Amino acid sequence: MVEKVLDTVIRNARIYDGTGRPWFTGQVGVLGEKIEALWRSPCQVPSREIIEGQGLALCPGIIDVHGHSDFTILSHPGADNLVAQGITTQVVGQCGFSMYAFLSQYVSQVKKTIQVTAGESLEQVDWKSLDEWRQKVQARGTRVNLVPLIGHNTLRCSVLGPEADVRVELTRGQARDMRHLLHQGLEDGAFGLSTGLRYPYGRNATTEEVIDLCHCVAQCGGVHMSHLRSEEEYLLPAVHELIQISEQTGVPGCASHFKALFPENWGTPAAGLRALEEARSRGVNVVCDVYPWTFARQINLGAWFGGPLLTSGERVIRPKALILSLLQDPSEWRRIKSSLIDQNAQLEIENRSRKDRLGSRGIFAPCIWRLEHYDCVTHSPSHGHFEGHTLGQITRALDLSDPWETMRLLYLADDGFTQVAAGPVSPSDVESVIRHPLSMFGTDASSLDTRPSMDDPQVSAHPRAWGTYPKILGDCVRQRDILCWEEAIAKCTSFPASFLGITGRGLIKPGFWADLVLFDPASVANRATYAQPAHSPEGIKIVMVNGQKVWEQGVYRTEHPGRVLSR
Repeated sequence: MVEKVLDTVIRNARIYDGTGRPWFTGQVGVLGEKIEALWRSPCQVPSREIIEGQGLALCPGIIDVHGHSDFTILSHPGADNLVAQGITTQVVGQCGFSMYAFLSQYVSQVKKTIQVTAGESLEQVDWKSLDEWRQKVQARGTRVNLVPLIGHNTLRCSVLGPEADVRVELTRGQARDMRHLLHQGLEDGAFGLSTGLRYPYGRNATTEEVIDLCHCVAQCGGVHMSHLRSEEEYLLPAVHELIQISEQTGVPGCASHFKALFPENWGTPAAGLRALEEARSRGVNVVCDVYPWTFARQINLGAWFGGPLLTSGERVIRPKALILSLLQDPSEWRRIKSSLIDQNAQLEIENRSRKDRLGSRGIFAPCIWRLEHYDCVTHSPSHGHFEGHTLGQITRALDLSDPWETMRLLYLADDGFTQVAAGPVSPSDVESVIRHPLSMFGTDASSLDTRPSMDDPQVSAHPRAWGTYPKILGDCVRQRDILCWEEAIAKCTSFPASFLGITGRGLIKPGFWADLVLFDPASVANRATYAQPAHSPEGIKIVMVNGQKVWEQGVYRTEHPGRVLSR
């Protein structure tokens, strides 16, 4: 029996302890930042606060295994969208991009990324290392814990500068400098390396370049999490590349937001999962993560018209009013359309060159995303019957000459409120990955303390940022029975903690950090949609981070008890 006066006791809750074992009714005592005690039978314990959990479920704080809050946390430290869905810890520095562990020449890129993603600019970027960024974040405060990875694209661009998106082969000095920068980040407590081999900078890297860096990661016991080189026609070769990297270095690997875009590639994830299973059977530690959505990134259609609005072709997102004005002018539209077509043609030329150079090394570089079938309309006030259709399909239905004309028509008819998203992804593929024992879950989202304006061309808003975990619990578990409660909660908590080596989190266990979520299993539900993504969920009652409540009965608390974790 505990004789101390506890800070909080949560009693009579249905406890899912994160292990995947059957739930039980019990009580959890919190003292300071840690879980002090766990009882399976009722008992009277002195406590400053008693929380009645009758009819509710208590689980460990959710670990969002794939996020980008390093882009926004200095501007949105409250992480309102994350804590409202039960997230207490997020893995950041994903897809090859980290807002730390860079050299001076990368500062301007960091400022630009933060401004576009966070919606506001920082007066100065006065940090470079992970340790300096950690100090900056913790001085400002954060509601959630952050688990940092070092971004390969950030390393590559820092060392190579303008050559990063052209050069395939590195010089010995460049490879050495990248290893040194990575090593410093790992020494500062990073949990591993992330790659974004589909994105600028990383898309030019050879497999050998990543293997070289992962040998450094292996020395500290870190992981490799990868936005694969292809989520389209070369998805399966990309999975095998991830496996090869892990097999040759011993570094655990994770295929990020695992999916196959576009109908012609649907079904491929099943073969990818079989490849992961086969690799594991011979001792290679490879897994994946997934989000429960059938469209990838969502943007305002106005973002497509950013660069060509300026005669210089500079990629700058302009205000909605200016875009509408220029698109209404026939002569301006001809200039803008011509510029768009020219830019797209140049991208084709550059990608063919990249495919040739990487192809000579046996690496399959995917095609560029083609406008007519890459984006689907997810919200159109004037043409709602076209939601879920590609721009190519809508062009044919409206008998227009090309997708550019379709984009102009929709944007003007919707007064700038048109939303488009990448995809679609097969619902059955999403379900099969969610169900698979090798998958964890992630939002692919950044912290946000404000509700975005959906007619702002700079806004990239997706319902995954507000509703991913309530959708898993409410839709995939309670309504569709894809997973049982115990399985789903383990995938949200102990699985990511174990894979990443996050100690003292992911379980309800005495001595562990008191990251806890109290929710109603009968009502937990996602309310976010593609048309209105910034809706908080239902059924999340209390969220605690390091022993302090940050969300209670729909109200955000002022406390910011989170921290940037170290391995």
